[in-house]
Amino acid sequence: MKKRLINLIISIIIGLAVFIFFIYRTGPGAIKLLTENMNWIYFALFLITSTLAHSLAVLRWSSIIKAYKKNIPFFRLFKQAMAGYAVSYVTPSARVGGEPVRAYMLKKESGMDLKTGTASIIIDRFVEFTGAIAFAILGIILLIYFPGIPISVKIILTIIISLGLTILSVFYYRTVTKAHSISSLLDFFNIHKIGTLKKFIKILKEIELKMKYFFIKNKKQFIISNLIEAGYLIIIIIESKLILLTFGVNLPIAVIILALNIHGLVTFIPVPAGLGFLEAGEAGFFKIIGSTGTIGITYTLLMRLRDILFVSIGFASISHFSGKQISNIIKTRSIKNNKKEI
Repeated sequence: MKKRLINLIISIIIGLAVFIFFIYRTGPGAIKLLTENMNWIYFALFLITSTLAHSLAVLRWSSIIKAYKKNIPFFRLFKQAMAGYAVSYVTPSARVGGEPVRAYMLKKESGMDLKTGTASIIIDRFVEFTGAIAFAILGIILLIYFPGIPISVKIILTIIISLGLTILSVFYYRTVTKAHSISSLLDFFNIHKIGTLKKFIKILKEIELKMKYFFIKNKKQFIISNLIEAGYLIIIIIESKLILLTFGVNLPIAVIILALNIHGLVTFIPVPAGLGFLEAGEAGFFKIIGSTGTIGITYTLLMRLRDILFVSIGFASISHFSGKQISNIIKTRSIKNNKKEI
């Protein structure tokens, strides 16, 4: 626990240092660009579109859960997804730090057992990452014909995306044919021989069987979840277009797709919220394409503002959930004490 805390502090310090540097260099220009060109109508549309994007992500998860014969109210899943999003945002864990929170809330609020709930979340992430890889492939195709981008950058990004596609393909193949994809990797490194992890690996294999059940027996829901993911990708393109229009910048869709791919890559850097690195990546990208770093910083500032709003909703959901749990514990203990007295 102490080691994790130290790593978290170090990653935050590094992120803050990069963030402060880029804000110092281009921040004043970004604020000026915003104040002089702010369009509140586009800003409102941007927030509405962001909410729609999150809603589609929840709908994608909901379609997967239905395969397990569970029908959970949309708004309840939305709160749980926001809670997971908030935790992932503030932890340096490549977009997956909040998944245990989602699984636990799903169990307590909706009565879905942890194994099935965890299986649904892993499949949801699989569909999301599949969409991200497809989006990245589109980005690489655009990048190849984009002037000003060094060939070395194109090669490195192509290798990274090819590696991601290979991992997803192997994961799907092994899950469908052998059921055990993650646990077999742990077995390969003899991690299953560690006494304290034997129980965990046993549970993991049961989760993988539930995932195999989904992929084999629920192809319809799998297709639906992928179609929803396609809709989600279209919405986030519109969202980014609206961000730029909010401060008076109108750029081609091709540029927006590349900017979103930069954002996607940065989220894998082990720094909470990609702090500093997102600003650096977007500022550098917009400068390379012949624009200015100021546009990249302004773009990320509005994204940060949106993220803070959703993170606040997420932590409010966690706070409300925790309050209910404490209340239920007090009630349960009170009932037990009354029974003893009787």
